[in-house]
Amino acid sequence: MLELFYDHNHHLLLGTFRSILTPGDLKLFDDTERRLVVEVGMRRGILDLAGVTAIAIPDTLLRLRGRTAQTAFGQQRAVVATRPDTYALARASADQQHHFEPFIVTSLDEALALLGVEAPHFHRVY
Repeated sequence: MLELFYDHNHHLLLGTFRSILTPGDLKLFDDTERRLVVEVGMRRGILDLAGVTAIAIPDTLLRLRGRTAQTAFGQQRAVVATRPDTYALARASADQQHHFEPFIVTSLDEALALLGVEAPHFHRVY
């Protein structure tokens, strides 16, 4: 399951993933990110995997996704990964991104701090 939030003041998209992480969740995040880039311009992003209980994504899809050009190229990103399997997923994806590797952190607060975001005001977009 995926919930998406956006903070207009900080131009920050937050994807909060829960339960089983599926290819459909990643597609929804990517589609929403593309729409926001068109509507409001380039923006930063956080993928919060802290609520993921299982991963149902083939390695081939992860490698392909990691090699695909970023929608918001050059914008800072962070991945919150609190479990060994979500950390491995984030690391494998990041290793494929040669141009702009995301921060991989263990808490949302850490991600916000690394992105220089104080007092975010997220509203739900999905």
